[in-house]
Amino acid sequence: MTATGAVVGTLAYAAPEQLDGNSVTAASDQFSFAVAMHRALEGVAPFEGNDAEARSRSIRSGRIAIAATRAVPSWLRSIVVRALADEPAARFRSMSALLAELRRPRGWRRWRIPVIVGGCFAIAAIAVIVGPWLRDPLAGCDGGAAEVAAVWNPVLHARIDAALRGAVTTRDAAEIRGRVLHSLDDYRERWVGLHRDACVASRRGAQSADLLDRRIACLQRRLGDLRAAVAVLEQLDRASGNRAVDVVARIPMLADCADIESLRAEVAPPPDAARRAVADVRREISQAIALDHAGRSREALAAATAALQDAERSGYPPIVADAALTQGRILLARRDNKPAIAALGRARSVALEHARFAIAVEAAARKLYVEGIEGAELSALQRDAEVFLPLSKALPGDHFAGPLLLNNLGVVALAASDRGEARRYFQQASAALADVPAPDLELAVIDRNLALLTSDAAVRESLVRGVWQRLRGELGDSHLETIEALEARGWYIRAPARALPLVADACTAYATFHPEMIPQRVHCESYRAFLTGELGDHAEELRRYEDIAGIAAGTTNPDTAVLATLASGYARLLRDDPGGAIAQLQPIARRDAPSPDWWVSVRAAHAELGIGLAELALGHDAEATRHLDRALAGYEEAIPVNEEAEYRLRAARTR
Repeated sequence: MTATGAVVGTLAYAAPEQLDGNSVTAASDQFSFAVAMHRALEGVAPFEGNDAEARSRSIRSGRIAIAATRAVPSWLRSIVVRALADEPAARFRSMSALLAELRRPRGWRRWRIPVIVGGCFAIAAIAVIVGPWLRDPLAGCDGGAAEVAAVWNPVLHARIDAALRGAVTTRDAAEIRGRVLHSLDDYRERWVGLHRDACVASRRGAQSADLLDRRIACLQRRLGDLRAAVAVLEQLDRASGNRAVDVVARIPMLADCADIESLRAEVAPPPDAARRAVADVRREISQAIALDHAGRSREALAAATAALQDAERSGYPPIVADAALTQGRILLARRDNKPAIAALGRARSVALEHARFAIAVEAAARKLYVEGIEGAELSALQRDAEVFLPLSKALPGDHFAGPLLLNNLGVVALAASDRGEARRYFQQASAALADVPAPDLELAVIDRNLALLTSDAAVRESLVRGVWQRLRGELGDSHLETIEALEARGWYIRAPARALPLVADACTAYATFHPEMIPQRVHCESYRAFLTGELGDHAEELRRYEDIAGIAAGTTNPDTAVLATLASGYARLLRDDPGGAIAQLQPIARRDAPSPDWWVSVRAAHAELGIGLAELALGHDAEATRHLDRALAGYEEAIPVNEEAEYRLRAARTR
């Protein structure tokens, strides 16, 4: 169906409920089959109308076109008319029942002559239309082609291509267009394949009707997610164009719809009275998710809030848990931490009450993480973990909520400087995904966190390289997360000569594809300058430090401002101005040194190192030793917590 509602291709055979935008069922397929039979038998379409609205009116009127010149047996016409009923409940109870009615003997001699007199078309029609169904029960398993064609088709392909051309103007625009369009085509093909697989399994008697319903319901939800993503992509502008890859790469995964174990564990579908309201809420949730992935977080939050309100009115509590979780995710991404805690708590409570255990575990994982950020007592967080860890291990077919919980518990432990406990959680999270072919992209952070605490250099480098390769394959070389992962590879290599090329490539990619990302650029250039100095190229080191001042000019980010001040101090030191360097660096050393957080104390250590080197240049050996000892203490606080090479390299400078 096009945007104007015109019926094209196989949609000319669409059932009225499909034309009205409702979910397609086996009864809808029966209607389409009957349209094909009617056209073959009567030689005319059963209904009028050149667009969806007109055709729907014609179907609802109950008037079916009949060819007066064709002698179709009344019993055969009555079967077709019943299958063409506008109400699904008025049709045959199943396609098998319709075919059984066609097979039933009726006295061939009584209707053979009229058909032959009227032409042999009826016999041929039944042979062509019904024959394949009678001989091959899999003939109707077309993969839901008509349904998915309404969501992703050549017309929409052209529209998205045009939207991308207008919204993405960076050097990687052609790569982004190709990646987005290919991803949508691929999602469509995989959806069709899974739909066909579900149909074939049912026709062969390999699965129950209940399981078929669950698989198709899951695929319908994913089709709604695809529809929402396409709608958001149509509205791309310059502000959201660089997030187009995220919109398609983060469409909820289709693999869930083939996971029989988890599908069987799902709660019962909503009652008939609530089904339409629940479907509307699901559409709002899909829209909120797609908007959030496009970087339109304010609109996403509005859509998620509306979904939660409608879910409360639906009378079906499980959908409330979905909506509250979606709202909590978006609030968390916006760093609205306190409202996020409330939304996630609501999702967790409702999900537990109504046996939506995967949602309960995910909500608990996210709530625990944000509460840790907000400074909650570690003992309280551990009590939550004692409840949800056993529950996560009992989730059938889960490849997301449980690993996410383990990862977030590791982050909380790391923030509390408990390296051993953090590593144990990260290892368990990574092991839980070992046999998963393509884990959710959000979970790529697990191996990066594990690398942070892995002492074995080869294993550590393998972990961060794997994260980079995964993101590169899914998001492309120019995506911000891929570049961050490339930079991280350099952090974990202790040989400056090997680390510098990776960090330099990352810094260049930031400047080329994301020049507006000032914090990332300043952080990258700071480490690039340091590594350059470690290799003895002090002229290039100075140039890099001086460049940072231009990149960070006008920044309002306090962390970026600190790094820029550190860069300025080290630049003065390299210009043989030790007094100026001390003046720049002392405020940072005084302000950040007392921090209980090791990552803040490290900034003071950077300043103390610079001051110590400046005092050495001035010949103040005793004063230099005092500052260098302070710097070493700061680095020694960070070294046991993580394996980033910078702290070890800087610690070596203090000696």
